[in-house]
Amino acid sequence: MTRPADFDHIVSEWLDHGADRAPERFVWAALDEVERAPQRATRVATTKEFLMQFKRAAPVLGIAAAVVLAIVAFQILGSPTMGDPEPTPRVYVPEDLPLMILSEANSLDGLEPQADTRISGVPALVAPLSPGGETIDTAQFVDALRVDLGGTIGGFTTWAALFDTPEAAAAAYDFIVTEHDSPEGWDLAASREDPGIGEASAQWTGQQYNMLSAQTIMWRQGNAILAAVGWADWSSEEVRMVADKMAERAR
Repeated sequence: MTRPADFDHIVSEWLDHGADRAPERFVWAALDEVERAPQRATRVATTKEFLMQFKRAAPVLGIAAAVVLAIVAFQILGSPTMGDPEPTPRVYVPEDLPLMILSEANSLDGLEPQADTRISGVPALVAPLSPGGETIDTAQFVDALRVDLGGTIGGFTTWAALFDTPEAAAAAYDFIVTEHDSPEGWDLAASREDPGIGEASAQWTGQQYNMLSAQTIMWRQGNAILAAVGWADWSSEEVRMVADKMAERAR
């Protein structure tokens, strides 16, 4: 009996003698199919092994995916690095009024409180308003305090008023600003400037409070309205110095 010939060897020898015994494309196709057949089987086996490994690892991968999603969601929605939280606004109480205005305990060098000038309550609240004007709403008014000061650098008034809420203070501030601007009030709209103090502020210069020439800086901070007024021998720098001192005390 003759030994079975190796198919690849026989076909290769046959091709070496030329392609005149059979169409060449069929032989090359057969060789290509023979060479690819084992590799395909290997790929199929590898894919099956991968699927089996993935199936066994699926529960662990599911947990890992959930952890990753939770971390991403926390970073996007709840991470403290998204920005510092807004500070809680301070709520001023009547005990803060003596600290806001300039008095014996916290005045500036060269200024002293004038005797018998301390006014509180509603009389202090309406002090900046023009006589005979509209009545300010006092439904949410808490308290107010006014003190006049005088000395070597001039004469000044420090004033502060408190309301139940910042919204009520904002409404009262708008009312007082209108009184200063309006022709029916102090008629100082042409002189109005913004000194940039607190959450809202205004500055007027001219005839007001029965003074021939005075300067007022008024501002709102939370539920409080504050004002510094120069009424005798004042300069704009000194009025601003008094206002800044009050703003510092109110922090």
